[in-house]
Amino acid sequence: MKYIVLALIYAYVAFMAWSAFGWLGIAYVGIVPLPFFFFSYLMRRRQQMGNIDPHQPLTIWSSPIPYFSIIFVALIVFNFVVF
Repeated sequence: MKYIVLALIYAYVAFMAWSAFGWLGIAYVGIVPLPFFFFSYLMRRRQQMGNIDPHQPLTIWSSPIPYFSIIFVALIVFNFVVF
């Protein structure tokens, strides 16, 4: 039931993005969550392999923020190049 509600919310967000920005909104809604899924996959993989050292500081690339920023800038550049 929880996943159905999340899917409905995501569909609503996609519809609102399409209504406001057209295909660029759909691309944004579809692409932006990818770094978060990738980050959670990498963290689960590191935990399973036992490579997480609690004394080792995490780098900026250990979070999804730089990937989100790269995608955001790429979408802006794509918008200006295509339109």
